[in-house]
Amino acid sequence: MTGPPTPPPPQPDAAAWDRIQAVFHRVADLPLDAQLEALSAELGDEPALLGEVMALLAADRRRDTRTAPSTRDWLAGAVGDAARDLLDARPDLVPGTLVGPWRVIREIGRGGMGSVHLAARDDAEYDAQVAIKVIRGGPVGGLAVARFRVERQILAGLDHPNVARMLDGGTTAAGLPWLALEFVEGEPIDRFCDARRLSVRDRIALFLLVAEAVEYAHRRLVVHRDLKPGNVLVTADGVPKLLDFGIAKLLDPEAVDSGGPGPSTTAPLRLMTPAYASPEQVRGQRVSTATDVYALGLLLYELLAGQQAQQVTGSTPAEMEREICQREPSRPSARVDAAIAAARDTTAARLARLLAGDLDNIVLTALRKEPDRRYASVAAMAEDLRRYLDGRPVLARGTPWGYRAGKFVRRHRAAVAAGGLGVASLAAAVMFYTGRLSDERDLARAEATRANAIADFLQDVFSEANPDRVLGREVSVADLFERGAARIDSLEVAPETKAGLLLVMGNAFRGVGDLERAEALLREAVAQHRVGFEARGWVPGEVGYTDALDALGNVLWERGRYDEAEAAHRESLAILHAAVPGSEQEATALHNLGVTLKEAGRFDEAAPLLEEARAVFHEVAPDSRAEAVALSTLAALRTTRSEDSAATRLLREAVAIYRTLPEADREGEETILTSLGQSLVLEGRLDEAEAVIAEALGIAERRYGTNSIEAAGALEELGRLELAQGDSVSAERELRRAILAYSAVKGERHPDVAYTTSDLAELIAARGRFAEADSLHRRAVSIARETLEADNPYLARALHEHAKSLLRAGDTARARPLLVEALRIAESAVGADHPFTRQIADRLEATRR
Repeated sequence: MTGPPTPPPPQPDAAAWDRIQAVFHRVADLPLDAQLEALSAELGDEPALLGEVMALLAADRRRDTRTAPSTRDWLAGAVGDAARDLLDARPDLVPGTLVGPWRVIREIGRGGMGSVHLAARDDAEYDAQVAIKVIRGGPVGGLAVARFRVERQILAGLDHPNVARMLDGGTTAAGLPWLALEFVEGEPIDRFCDARRLSVRDRIALFLLVAEAVEYAHRRLVVHRDLKPGNVLVTADGVPKLLDFGIAKLLDPEAVDSGGPGPSTTAPLRLMTPAYASPEQVRGQRVSTATDVYALGLLLYELLAGQQAQQVTGSTPAEMEREICQREPSRPSARVDAAIAAARDTTAARLARLLAGDLDNIVLTALRKEPDRRYASVAAMAEDLRRYLDGRPVLARGTPWGYRAGKFVRRHRAAVAAGGLGVASLAAAVMFYTGRLSDERDLARAEATRANAIADFLQDVFSEANPDRVLGREVSVADLFERGAARIDSLEVAPETKAGLLLVMGNAFRGVGDLERAEALLREAVAQHRVGFEARGWVPGEVGYTDALDALGNVLWERGRYDEAEAAHRESLAILHAAVPGSEQEATALHNLGVTLKEAGRFDEAAPLLEEARAVFHEVAPDSRAEAVALSTLAALRTTRSEDSAATRLLREAVAIYRTLPEADREGEETILTSLGQSLVLEGRLDEAEAVIAEALGIAERRYGTNSIEAAGALEELGRLELAQGDSVSAERELRRAILAYSAVKGERHPDVAYTTSDLAELIAARGRFAEADSLHRRAVSIARETLEADNPYLARALHEHAKSLLRAGDTARARPLLVEALRIAESAVGADHPFTRQIADRLEATRR
């Protein structure tokens, strides 16, 4: 219900103006504290005159050019806020006052721009108690009245069990708007949870009820804008109620009462609680449903970690803005202590483990500073929490680039710290080409000129991330890379120089998982080298050309296009074998080709290449990371041949080499350890495998983040280990998380996704969920057929696993043709005597009995 328009406040008469001016002149030159003391003594009981003096003081401060504008505004606001505090001490309604049919009992609180009073029905209609909310008196009347009317309009349209209902409304005898709201006798949600020592799961379940109420409001185009523990009361029987839509915003302008202006899109800071304000609110930017997502993130953080996510200690708007908009909150799992854990009925160590990973990521996704990087809706956030409660993989990722970034980006940690993860790959190239300039006397003049041009170009692209140039905006990695790539076409440089730039940018895109863009740039790099050769003739052993070929080959095999990858690597190897035989460069080319053939399932062809690569590395770069990687690849080849003890021995050698390397050069250590853990599982040495995989997972999470692709690889092996240990529930969870990670980095239609999906399907079939397993197996086989050669043994494996599940479900008719096809592929790829082939043959024979 809407009350009549509030009349404008009466203008002071001549006597009042004389008094206003006298008080103004007495206090104008006093320090702020003395001003407030004098104003309280002289005008504390006369709010209208106090407001006029405040307006004069604010105008006087704006004329004072000796004070910087931002400080002037802050001081004026501080005086105004202090004056409001003086007025706030005055009761709006005294006990016994009749407001409509309600008689005031006592004041029970103040917030936003209103005071709240407990009142009881004063007629014979029925007995009830309500919370009467009225606007405060004082100089803020016009805007506050308008906001209050909007709140009344908002509440009139909301009917939800977890939103405090509006029961009545009108205006007081003094013309102040009032609302009669459902009286909620409860505690703030954080105190309610702590007093009852609710577990993390119980807190999440309670939070989800609040989220549903907020989502309900959003569906009705209402953003709350002031979500905090004090605005969520929980009744004794555990029902949360959302209160105080005092600064809420109607997203539909047609829904705002025409009797007065709606709330401005940018609420002043004083209408917010800084510890619960979003960056866009503090900056005065557009408020949207993402604002409430942020506030819910703050609320969930506090419910889980027992501390506020935003520690706002600044005393000026600039300081507050800096703290809210720039300071990233710590992970909730890092904020717990014994007392906080006790309030959650657990220990600090257990609570930290419980919050680490999924819950950290859910909370921090909601708390991203940029609205468009948060959850798309409250419903999406709630669904992720339900995924967590159900033991399903969550969609939140700690940081998108931390999750997706590949080895090229991660190699240069110093650059990451200085300029951000996305800029690090460009920083790497800057350092490389600048370093080459220091060896200019050892380079041909053309090569030195090329290195100089590439270094200058990359320094220019890298400067896009300079804080002085972006003025506080976060540089988008994708934008940075695209800008750099687009700029290459406009450069008037030699073809080989342009090829070098394309190689750098192609590797950068590969590093962040954009393999399609990487392939296009690397193909152009190869083409530019060939243009240069046509212009100036062939240069034997042209390193830039072979670098481009190898980079292109690596991207192609990652995309599952093994024939094209093989062609690129063979061309590179032929050039290097002729130009620099027995060198580390040739060993790298041998290894790249061997990996491609191994991934294509051509194990017999891959083996001699990988053996030779390892031998050359051992000769020219002993105990190097390159040798350790070669050992690891050989071990993987041994595993495909069921030579598990040999694989374990090679991996132990690789780990021993890594232990001798400096920390900065240990890229890939977690992958080697994960492979060792896998090999130990295959040997049945589960206790040792558990320790090794735990170490791998710890390194991956520490270096690259909980949801990185490196961590996902360790999680996949952890899932297999847990399955071997009989813990199928945990195994399923880890495998699902691994599938999400692989899909995010390599795409949903990639062989790695097929392999892990097949493992998950096998597990689910073993648990008796045959229909779900069948669906997953069909997806795995579909991806394998699409991305692998027709005679690839990994396709045979996917077919074999599907057949096993069907046999377990009793569907022999469908299983038999899959086994026939798998056997044909296995015989072609690894031979009739291979243990894998014999296993398929035995299973097929059993179906014929």
